[in-house]
Amino acid sequence: MAYTIKSGDTLSEIAQNNNTSVAEIMASNPNISNANDIKAGASLNMGSSGSGQSTYQGNFGTSSGGSSQEQ
Repeated sequence: MAYTIKSGDTLSEIAQNNNTSVAEIMASNPNISNANDIKAGASLNMGSSGSGQSTYQGNFGTSSGGSSQEQ
């Protein structure tokens, strides 16, 4: 399954909405080296389905206006 990143999206929100984790998204997308630097319009490989485990950890944001506050 693929997901197209929208302006304002964060990896944390995408992970939470797809029942997966930021780590799993990054593992499926080795082109992402920095979770805080994702580009609107890019496509994410979401793998099969999420692990079902809630591993949400903060606000990783897009470089096009998303929230990128460290906690």
